[in-house]
Order: sequence, then structure tokens, then C-alpha cells
Amino acid sequence: MSPWSSFPLVRISLAFASGILAAYYGAANYWVVIVSLGLSLGAYLLIIIFLSRPAFYQWSPGLGLLGLGCIFLLGCWSLFTYQERYTWDSLTHQLQDTEAYLATAIEDAQEKESSHRVTVVISQARMQGKWQRSQGRVRLYIASPTFAEIKYGDVLLVLGQPQAIAAPINPHAFDHRAWLRQDGICYQHFIHKSSTKKLYNAPPNYLRALVLQMRRYCSRILAQSISKKREQAVILALVLGTKDELDLATKVAYASAGTMHVLAVSGLHVGVLYGLLRALLGGPGNALRTNWWRTILLLAGLWIYACITGLAPSVLRATLMFSLVVVARLLGRASNIYNTLAGSAFMLLLGNPYWIFSVGFQLSYLAILGIVYLQPKIYRWIELKNVLLRQLWRLTAVSLAVQLATAPISLYYFHQFPTYFIVANWVVVPATFLMLSLGLAVLLTSFWPDLSTPLAWLLAQLTWLVNQFVEQVSSLPLSALEDIYLDIPTLLLWYGLLVTLLTFLQRKRILYLVIATGAALSLCVRTTQAFLQHQKQQGVIFYNIHGYQAVNFIRGPTSTLCTDERLLAHEKQYTYHIKPSQLAMGIRHSHRYSFQEAVSSPDFPLQVWAGCSIGVWGQKKFIFIDGPPVHGPWLTQKMYVDFLVIEANALTSLEPLLSKFEIGVLIIGASNKKQLALRLSVEADQLNLPCHSLHQQGAFQAYW
Repeated sequence: MSPWSSFPLVRISLAFASGILAAYYGAANYWVVIVSLGLSLGAYLLIIIFLSRPAFYQWSPGLGLLGLGCIFLLGCWSLFTYQERYTWDSLTHQLQDTEAYLATAIEDAQEKESSHRVTVVISQARMQGKWQRSQGRVRLYIASPTFAEIKYGDVLLVLGQPQAIAAPINPHAFDHRAWLRQDGICYQHFIHKSSTKKLYNAPPNYLRALVLQMRRYCSRILAQSISKKREQAVILALVLGTKDELDLATKVAYASAGTMHVLAVSGLHVGVLYGLLRALLGGPGNALRTNWWRTILLLAGLWIYACITGLAPSVLRATLMFSLVVVARLLGRASNIYNTLAGSAFMLLLGNPYWIFSVGFQLSYLAILGIVYLQPKIYRWIELKNVLLRQLWRLTAVSLAVQLATAPISLYYFHQFPTYFIVANWVVVPATFLMLSLGLAVLLTSFWPDLSTPLAWLLAQLTWLVNQFVEQVSSLPLSALEDIYLDIPTLLLWYGLLVTLLTFLQRKRILYLVIATGAALSLCVRTTQAFLQHQKQQGVIFYNIHGYQAVNFIRGPTSTLCTDERLLAHEKQYTYHIKPSQLAMGIRHSHRYSFQEAVSSPDFPLQVWAGCSIGVWGQKKFIFIDGPPVHGPWLTQKMYVDFLVIEANALTSLEPLLSKFEIGVLIIGASNKKQLALRLSVEADQLNLPCHSLHQQGAFQAYW
């Protein structure tokens, strides 16, 4: 018997996920998929109907492959259907004529630093003076800190037209467009309070409206019960999954300590609730098997909690998994945890195939696989008789299993690894159990202040202690190994090595050891190649950061970044736009200067010359014109310049440059006004000047 025969849902889920990936990366054509799916399903049904039973068993392996092929094609079709429903590609040509639109909020607005953010679904749009039916999801940013709160179901009249979300404009920058497409959002709109008006409330789904009303009620109770802002923010995140109030320092501390998972409602939290409900409702022995009403109450408790925490993929995965376990127990059937996990993943991907690209979705399933498969094996390494030590080792085994399963993908997304995660989780995970239990108790006893008030006080004190502990751990030397970069091939090689090693240890076959050795050698080769490439690289990057000037000069693993003074003080812009490219290039030493400071810098000395800044890097000549020159440089003949950069609206015409410079590449910087940059780039085309406008074309890179 094949080892896969006991895992039918695993086979189905893998085939479905493979179809989604094939469609996403362009390995499948829409009409080819439709025709192939119809023919495959037809052939499968005909064979099942007309094939005799002996022949059916004889050809069952082939039928199984045909069935998996149908599931693969179904995965392709589901992604195509989702894209057609939400990407709004068919209406792109109409967006230029949009004057206003009616839209319904499909979530509660979230308050950010300087705006409110809410996702809306368009129902009607005014184009060329006429209202007509339309569709599409838009991420709306309302720049007004005093704007009235928008709730789920509010119908808004919005003036203006939404803009298509652009691809990343700087190398290796976070792909905001791909991230929003996971929720079917392909457009965004930045407006002021005066450009929108709330008309009425008409929830698309009254059940969801009720659930969100419950969530708002629970948030209000917890906020009123906990007075200190930091503890309040942590409790809201831990109990309800509301992370809007968390400040950056708290997020960084929990991430550095390796305990960020407790601030995102996931399988840990659902597991705690499942244990509490079983203790309250399960009764003696296996009463859940024979008491339908207890099972119904348990399922209702799990799903109500999932709803009020926002139905995040991690919560849905855990809730579906525990629900399937409960139903299997009720029916008296053994529950295979791998089939249960695969079944929950299949259900989620049926609803939203883009969730396969979600960081939370991937981390959630890898973490639970690590716990299910690796934790028992790690736990058996050491046998302890002391009960406390045994429980401590059990918790350590869980932490090790989760980190082993998720470390490569965590490094790929977050570029850091917490070194004290074992010690931190010894305290934080048990404390999370208590904090979540107390938080739920505060909600359930809110009608009885004499009981809820002391519970809330105890919860606040416990949260304060946990925060202090996390801060101390995160402040230890080398609490996190940072600036680690993995690309996709390296990520796949790491998981290939992990899987083949585990398979070798399980099956003791030399073939798997040979494959693991090959994966390890490939990792060594890729790492060596990247190191050598980073040592000899030399080049320049002109970044596209709207309203700012930023140029990165690269030599080996060292970079010299020259920016205007405003950007130098703006760490968030640096982290978002510039740091990802430095990680990808293996930059280990980065020097940052303003253009004024660079005049006297030994790393890249600029000289002020006739109202311009001139410098040489790697035998390439750079001239920066970032202000109107008092007089042009006096030259007896044209000067060749490799890169001539115009910034800060310094010139309105290129004519004065033609008599003085022979230009290798003309760079029109992002600190120029968009209209001026467009006019200069058009003029450059007319003069046959090689030109790159950062506004229109994104960042510019050159290596030599």
C-alpha cells in the first residue's frame, strides 16, 4: 500500500495548491485550463460510471492521477476566477473618466498615524456625467485625524478617482500591490475628509455586521477595564487580534524576543480556548462523543471567538482544524491530524486562493506542522522524571519545533532571527494562557463589576510583568541576528535540505541522504557565489522616493548613501525604500550623509563647482544640479559626464546643458515636481538625450 493512501486530503490539497501556483506564475492558460478541466472531469465521470468493478480496482492508480489532475486544474481555475472577480482589469479603461463613486465599507475603519484606512467595495461610479453600475475593491485613505468613525456597512459618496496600486518602484522593496491583492484590492484612493460623505448604513452581510458589533463591544470593555495604554494595546492584540494600538517599540521588543506570535491571534489562542471549553463542557470521560449539545456549544464558542477576532487565516485554520477534530470525536472516528490540517487549508484556499501567498497563512501551517511532526521527536531526546522539568522540556521542544519549521521563511520575510526565543517562551507562553483566560473572564463578567474589576487589575499587572520581561530579553546583547537575506531559490534549498534530512531519519534510505547532501552543497555554492559577487560589486542606485533625493554609491560590501537632510532624519522612509536593496546586495557597512555633509566626507567627497556638485566614484563622473546655478561652469569645450542629475526643480529647460556637457545618462530626480519631471523627460526625448525619469520609470541602477 502506498504511504500516501492514508492521506487523501493531503494529496488533494497539494494538487489544488500546485494549480494555484501554476496559474499565478503564468504556467497555465485560462482557456487551456477550462477545456482541459471539462475534458478531464468528463473522462473521470464516464470511467467511474461504465468501468466494471474489477477493472476499476485494476486502473485505480491511473484514476487517482486523473482525479488529482482535475483538482490541479480546479486550483488554476479558482485563481483565474478570483482574479476576474476582484482585479477590476476589465474596467481599467473606465477609471480615467471616474468623477465620483458610491462605495460600501466592508470593514471597520482603522486609525493610523495621520489618516483613517478602510476597504470599500464600489457599487456605482459617475463617468462623463452619468452614473452607472461598477465594481471593485478600493483601499481608502482619509487624511483627517478628526474624521468620524466609519463602520462596516457604511455607504460613502467619494469624489475623485481611485488609482491602480503601482508595482514596487525601488529594488527589492516590499510589494504592497501583491500584499493587497491577497484580499482582492487592486486600487487605492487618498482623499481628504471634504471629499467624502457618509450617506447611510446598509451592511452587505448582517451576520458579519453583528459579529463586528460584538467585536467593538468587546474592545470597548477591555479598553475601559485597562487604563494603561501599553498594557491595553497588548491585551487587545492578544485577546481580540486588534493590533492598531500597538506602538513600534512594543512590536520590535516582542519580535526581537521571538514572542511576536502571542500578539497575533492564532492556533495558540484557539487551542487555549478549546482546552478551556472542553474543561467546562466536556464532562467526565468521553462525554463529548455522546452529547450533541456539548459539541454544538463547543463549536459555537470556537466560531464566535474566530468571528470576533476578525476571521484571520491563522484563526480560520485553527478553528477549522479543531472543529474537524471535535466532529470526528463525536462520530467516533479517528482523526488524522495531517488530513485535518490539509482539509482546513483546502477549505480556506477554496474561499480565497490568494491566501496561499499570505505570510500569516504560511507561517501558521508551517508552525503547526512543526509541532505535530517534530515536537514529539524532539521531546523524546531527553527523559525527565521531575514533573516541572518535564513540562519545561515539553515547552522547549515546542519552541524548537516551531523555530525549526519556520526559521527559513521567517528569515526570508523578516531578515532576523531571535536568539533567546527558548528562554522568552518559557515565560511568555504560559503567561499567554493566563492572560487570554483572564481577558475572556473580564469579557464574560463585565456585567458584574465586583468580579470583573479585580480580574482586570490582575490582567493588567500580569501584562505589565510580561512586557517588562520581554523588554529585558530584547535588550540583551545579540537578542536578534539581523540583516539576514534569503532569496527564493535559497529558501527552497533550505526547506529541501530540512525535508530530505527528516525523511532520511524516518526511512533510513541512503537516497535521501544523497539528496540532502546535494541540497547542502548547493547552498554552499550559492552562498559562496553571493559572497564573491558582493565583494567585487561596484555601482550606483538612484532611488525613487517622492519628494526626496537619495543616491547610494556601492563598492563591495560597503555603501555610501547621500540624501537630502529631510530624508536623513526619516528612518521609516529609509527602512521601507532603501534598506531592502542593501540587504539583497550584502551591504555590511553603510555610511549615510546629507549632500552638504558629503562635501567634506572621506567616503565620497563632493565638490561645489559653479553652483553644482561634482564628484567621482569608481571612475564615473557625477554632477548634481539641485539648485539654480549662479552661473554655469566656464568651459573651453564640452565636458563628458557619466551621470548628470537634476533635482529640486533646479532647471525648467535642458537647453543650457547642451552647450556645456556631453551626457552619458540624464537622471531626473524624484524631488522634482511631477509635471516638471514629465516636461523635462519629453524634452530629453526630443533632443535624443539618454534620460531616466525616476517619477515615470522608478529607481535607476547601474553597475560596472
